[in-house]
Amino acid sequence: MHYFAGSRPWSFNELTALKEKYREVFGEETRSSRKQYLFRRIAWQLQGYRVLNRETHVLLDELAD
Repeated sequence: MHYFAGSRPWSFNELTALKEKYREVFGEETRSSRKQYLFRRIAWQLQGYRVLNRETHVLLDELAD
C-alpha cells in the first residue's frame, strides 16, 4: 500500500490499515484518526527498532571478539 500518492486523499481503508499497524507495533489501540500522525508514529517507532537492532548486533559482535 502506497501512502503518499501525490495529493490523492486518504481513503477509509488506509486509515483502517494504519490503525491495525499501530496496534501491531505499539500493542494498544489508538484514539487518533489523523492518518499522517499515525503514519509518522509508526515510522518513527519502526526506525527506532532498526537502530536498536543494529546497536545490539554491534554489541554482540564486540562481546564475541
